[in-house]
Amino acid sequence: PQRGFQQKRRQGIDRPSVDIDPLRSGFGRTSPMTPIVRAESGNISASTRSVLRPILRGILALLAGLFAAGFLCAGTATAAETIAVDRIAHIHGLAVDPENPSRLYLATHNGMFRAAPDGTATRIGTARDDLISFARDPKNSDVFYASGRLAGGGNLGVVASQDRGATWKRVSSGADGPVDFLAMAVSRADPNVIYGMYNGLQASRDAGRSWHRVGPLPKRTFALAASARDAVTVYAASGGGLFVSRDGGRVWRPAYP
Repeated sequence: PQRGFQQKRRQGIDRPSVDIDPLRSGFGRTSPMTPIVRAESGNISASTRSVLRPILRGILALLAGLFAAGFLCAGTATAAETIAVDRIAHIHGLAVDPENPSRLYLATHNGMFRAAPDGTATRIGTARDDLISFARDPKNSDVFYASGRLAGGGNLGVVASQDRGATWKRVSSGADGPVDFLAMAVSRADPNVIYGMYNGLQASRDAGRSWHRVGPLPKRTFALAASARDAVTVYAASGGGLFVSRDGGRVWRPAYP
């Protein structure tokens, strides 16, 4: 259209160019082809603005509705809303329900979900905190532990749920906290013993209520696992391989020398 306007100028014809509305919407017009007339300055005329205004308002209202429903925000859902699992962003931790193995709990960047075999996931509770680390009490399926980042910003500390993620309560800030553990592990041998990774290894021996710093972890550690037989035996998965400590994390050796 601009090229056509310039050609008309060269031919001595000084008149505005005309574009045809690609939407062919008919909003505010009876003609199926709605002309959009631009003045020489390139500004949209007042009559055209009056035609476009209700269209733009409708689009904005539609987008607002989609955002509110979560369709334009991957990984979001309102309380009790069910969405497809593949729409959940950043799944940080998993836990199988021992009473129903087909039920899987998901700790995510946007709160807690429960997944079903049909590929759907239902939000648990209303919290939308970033649950970077997550662990279930191996002897009490109702109790969950987590750490990470608050939805509004800042570290979460250590939080616990007594109702499978429906509600959460901070039980400790951790040592030198509030912490945002990158990994957690609960001992099956003694569920009061919990390990967390934050500037090295931290440990709790009272179900997360108090914590102490143990010492450094193997370089590039990204996951922890507690022994099911011995509460002071803990494993660290790292970029350099699998390591084990048999004294609660003070000394580390390769698990497979």
